Amino acid sequence: LGNRTNTILQSAFFKISNVIPYELAVEQMKKFIVKSYGRKGEEIIKMNYAAVDRGGEVEEVEVLREWADLNVDTVQKDDAPEFIQKVVRPVNAQRGYDLPVSVFVGREDGTWEHGTATYEKRGVAASVPVWNPDNCIQCNQCAYVCPHATIRPFVLDEKEQKGLGEEVALLKTQGKQFEGTAFRIQVDVLDCLGCGNCVDVCPGKKGQSALEMVPITTQYDNQKNWDYMVQHVSSKAHLVDTKLNVKNSQFAKPLFEFSGACSGCGETPYIKL
Repeated sequence: LGNRTNTILQSAFFKISNVIPYELAVEQMKKFIVKSYGRKGEEIIKMNYAAVDRGGEVEEVEVLREWADLNVDTVQKDDAPEFIQKVVRPVNAQRGYDLPVSVFVGREDGTWEHGTATYEKRGVAASVPVWNPDNCIQCNQCAYVCPHATIRPFVLDEKEQKGLGEEVALLKTQGKQFEGTAFRIQVDVLDCLGCGNCVDVCPGKKGQSALEMVPITTQYDNQKNWDYMVQHVSSKAHLVDTKLNVKNSQFAKPLFEFSGACSGCGETPYIKL
């Protein structure tokens, strides 16, 4: 079923929970598979049946109790705002009940800071895109279709270019208004959800895409380049009419980013635009 796991997980849930007899759950799931996908042919039905059966093949993985008491070898510097450190991260770690009332003083009405998602950096994608500048035509379509604003074009002046390592690929930016600048498509590795929309839409050159999905484990070092871009590279949106076309629109900083939408969502790009 490709990257669809709902049927498998549902079957596993019934196997483990015993909320109803597992055999009955399987019977009913397969009944509704026929009802939902019967018109799509026998092969699709068989694939979904197999997903139900494989979902029941659960195996218990023991989590050692002592793992909860591991020693911390290194402590990373955390420059996030106090609200992120004291409220958002404990809540996301499901430790909200441990928070004292004092951290919510001044927020009795339930108000919440904006832009907290930018600090989550979940790193949940199995694969993320990597940019090949040799095949890039600087159309910015990849940024346009990204549901979570995690791949963007950046235009760097000479001073901003010097802050990058020599190994970081750059292109000469197209357009007279960008004279003397460099162009780069940068991926936010830890916020990307790995949908592949950017790869699918990329026209590339001579049939060769400028983007390729690769295992996220190979791209962790690329995250520092994203951090540099958002912290030290200024917006060049003022050099173009961002409402003229899709390409220009993507030089403006998105005001809707890192949402909780599903991987590959088709609605958030419109909101972002």
